[in-house]
Amino acid sequence: MTPFGERLRALRAARGLPLKDMAAGLGVSAAYLSALEHGQRGRPNRRFVHRVCQYLGVIWDDAEELQRLADISHPRVTVDTRFPLGLFCAWSYVQPAMRALVYPKPDSSLLPEPRPRPDTGDSINLGIGSDDFSGLRNYQPTDSPRHVAWKAVARGNALLTKTFSARASRELLFDWSDLPPDMGEEARLSRLARWVVLAHQSGMSYGLRIPGNDVPVATGPAHLNACLQALALYGAAPDHGAPSR
Repeated sequence: MTPFGERLRALRAARGLPLKDMAAGLGVSAAYLSALEHGQRGRPNRRFVHRVCQYLGVIWDDAEELQRLADISHPRVTVDTRFPLGLFCAWSYVQPAMRALVYPKPDSSLLPEPRPRPDTGDSINLGIGSDDFSGLRNYQPTDSPRHVAWKAVARGNALLTKTFSARASRELLFDWSDLPPDMGEEARLSRLARWVVLAHQSGMSYGLRIPGNDVPVATGPAHLNACLQALALYGAAPDHGAPSR
């Protein structure tokens, strides 16, 4: 158990909060919160610690102390052996001379439709815009409710999305602010990671915009790594940069 995990568990217990309820209030899974409490996850970022403080009402010196504990909370890997007789256990902490960056796990969503962009001349005529109605297509979870054909739904049809003729860019910009407002941070990172990977596999030009970081539109393996790195480092303190190569 890490210092942060131990304090977090104590604060939750002192307030009589079930782990599942607190996880829901923080916008994370119960499995993640449990692993964090037991020291099985890496150091939490400052945004998460701030959410914990807000949720639990931790302020002033106590909030600073909780952040300090988070900064020093690295889960330790232990190796042990009982060879050859099994009578004694010898163990040691593993401290490898390397750093690793873990990218967010992509979810299973589809790419969003291209959106009109006034700052580019490279455009096409088929997209979801606000001009002339051009037809219907199957609904996707990323579609805006404003474009759902609700009259067709009322007649008993499946969810359909209205499409309009508009000038939409061939480039995709994946913007944090375009995601549903009730989507948690972990889910947002997974969704954006999925879109980045799909766009790269499709050979499309794309960019990424998240709070505190903009990755310009580009293509190629180096651009893919730049986008995934930005997502992996989201919310990290300034001195917790990418691992050296």
